[in-house]
Amino acid sequence: MSDIFKKAELKAAVGEILREIMDSEAGVPCAAEITESRPHKESTAANNGSIRLIKGSEVKCTRFPFDIGRAGKGVFTKDILTLEESPRLGAGFMEIFGVSFPWVLKYDEVEYVVEGVLNISTKDKKITATAGDVVFIPKDSEIEFSSPSRARFLYVTYPANWQDQ
Repeated sequence: MSDIFKKAELKAAVGEILREIMDSEAGVPCAAEITESRPHKESTAANNGSIRLIKGSEVKCTRFPFDIGRAGKGVFTKDILTLEESPRLGAGFMEIFGVSFPWVLKYDEVEYVVEGVLNISTKDKKITATAGDVVFIPKDSEIEFSSPSRARFLYVTYPANWQDQ
């Protein structure tokens, strides 16, 4: 058997295993255990204009809170700033595990890929971003987020209350 055929079989098997894990209620494919608590030890109160550090490696994601169908089992997020802390910019982490889903942005967003491969498509263009890449998505974009395996990225939104746009 050729190496290419073996790789294709392995990739298909791994993909099937990931889908089974995402479909089961027992396993949660987040990079770390799901937690509802703040991932950092800093105060959640308004920071009065002072700088602060959020350890990205300590941020724990939870299931994506919006209905995106079956793909929702493979999408996890965690906001890292509250509106009280940052009334103008929103920020958080998202993880996508081998799924795709459509999204319409009524706000500007920047993605910084921390790990993996993130695909973002419009009707005219497809961008593939890997660790260290930055993607700008302008307001009123209709996109599809996807990852062939796993992507973890930081998102920054303007305005901060993007859910209300």
